[in-house]
Amino acid sequence: GAASSSATVGGNLRNSTTDASDTVVRALDNVTIDLHSGDRIALLGHNGAGKTTLIKVMAGIYPPSNGSVLVKGRVSTLLRSSAVLELEETGYQNILLMCVCMGLSIKEAKGMAQEIIDFSELGPYAHLPVRTYSTGMKTRLQFGVATAIRPQILLLDEGLGTGDAHFTKKAEERLQEMMDEIEILVLASHSQSLLESFCNKAVLMEHGRFARVGDFQDVYQSYEATI
Repeated sequence: GAASSSATVGGNLRNSTTDASDTVVRALDNVTIDLHSGDRIALLGHNGAGKTTLIKVMAGIYPPSNGSVLVKGRVSTLLRSSAVLELEETGYQNILLMCVCMGLSIKEAKGMAQEIIDFSELGPYAHLPVRTYSTGMKTRLQFGVATAIRPQILLLDEGLGTGDAHFTKKAEERLQEMMDEIEILVLASHSQSLLESFCNKAVLMEHGRFARVGDFQDVYQSYEATI
């Protein structure tokens, strides 16, 4: 599993073999998951359980320190943090960068940019630096890009948590429209209604490990007992 040298609540603490005073956190610990077309996976667990790290490993953002990740299909990812955004660049420039990183040509990215701007409701902010955006605006921007390209595999980490009820409804409607096209969905969220709407399976994570894997309703009941 991927190991991090920074403090992460919920990970497994261990001492370095070379320096007893050097403590590291293993954010993921010997996890294995095999996803196929039609899988709609809910990632459940308390903050720090390893959900975001797992999504980043699946997306190729973090290389696993042990083992391997095999992905077949176009992947689109939406993370809670703005780490994937270039804060000094404009929203428009970020759209082009993210689209190119997902495999589109500059011409294709430019052709899609206005639709993404309109869906994300950026208005004149599209041409201002992203550092001027609110958290909700950053999320809308990333969601707009992540879903405009119609990926085969969609990874969402609290993807609809914009704090904007209007946009959340619009985002859920877009996801519903996309479900026939998306082969695999991985969704980390604390919203039971959102997870019930889209997920048929679930993984309950504890301290970087899989505590339970199976049918959504069964695993969610186990998760509820820990809340």
